[in-house]
Amino acid sequence: MTAFEVTLKGEPRQRCGIKGWGVISIVVSMVKRSRGEGRKTASDEEIILEIGGLQKKPSGTRHFKWKTCPLKIGDEITIRVKNATAFDKPSSVVIEQPSQAMEAKKNYFKILKKELRNSKNP
Repeated sequence: MTAFEVTLKGEPRQRCGIKGWGVISIVVSMVKRSRGEGRKTASDEEIILEIGGLQKKPSGTRHFKWKTCPLKIGDEITIRVKNATAFDKPSSVVIEQPSQAMEAKKNYFKILKKELRNSKNP
C-alpha cells in the first residue's frame, strides 16, 4: 500500500497510510497574525506541519490526524512516497456520523444564506 514517510530535520517523524480507500494530506501552513488576535505563541508568526486524512465508510467518515509539528525558519521537511504494509497510528481518529455531517451542512447553509442576503454584491 502507498504510504508517506515524513522526515523533519533528517529524523523520521511519521509513516502515514490508510488501508483501503481514503485521502491523506500533508500541509505546511504559515499564519501571520496582527497583535491582539488571540496569538498562541509569543511570536506573531506560526509555521506548522499538519498530517491528516479521511476515509468514508457507511458507518461514518473517519477523520485521521497524525502529529502536528511546529516549524521554524531553516527546518527541512522530506516526504518520501513508499510502498509499505505498516503505518504509524494516527494520534486521533474522529468518526463523524452521517447525521452529524448533514446537520453541519444545514448549519453552514444557514450561515451562507445569511451572509449572501446581507452582501452588497449583486
